[in-house]
Amino acid sequence: MPAHPPRATQEEEALRYYLEIHRALWHSLATTWMDLDLSLAQLRTLLLLANHSPLQVGHLARHMEIGIPTAGHLVEKLVQAGFARRFEDPADRRRCLVALTSQGEELYARLLIGRQTIAACLHQLGDEDLSAYLQGAQALADKLASQLTTNATQVRRC
Repeated sequence: MPAHPPRATQEEEALRYYLEIHRALWHSLATTWMDLDLSLAQLRTLLLLANHSPLQVGHLARHMEIGIPTAGHLVEKLVQAGFARRFEDPADRRRCLVALTSQGEELYARLLIGRQTIAACLHQLGDEDLSAYLQGAQALADKLASQLTTNATQVRRC
């Protein structure tokens, strides 16, 4: 029976594969991300609208934990860029709702191309490889969540 490589070697190999995956995804997304002319706050707004629209500006502000004027400004920037639109609430004409435009939906889809690519690759894996990946990914996700919780607790104590 062949001997397994030393644990340190296996850990280094796992990290190397992680970086290969990260780099491959970055190369497929680099142009989209580098050409993105949005602030981080505007991007957060776009992502929130992609997952929860239509929203009132007040609800958007609450989700983002910012003031209504700030949320309104972020929405205005997205409207000017063609990624969002405002419209009257059909149920209550006094309320204004915000949703992504088709251009905003297209941008959101381009930003998720990495997830879609991984989903396609997972679909192509054999049953044994998928099962092994799931086992390893679950173990790593659990350990990472535990480590990050521990780190956050230690930072709060300081």
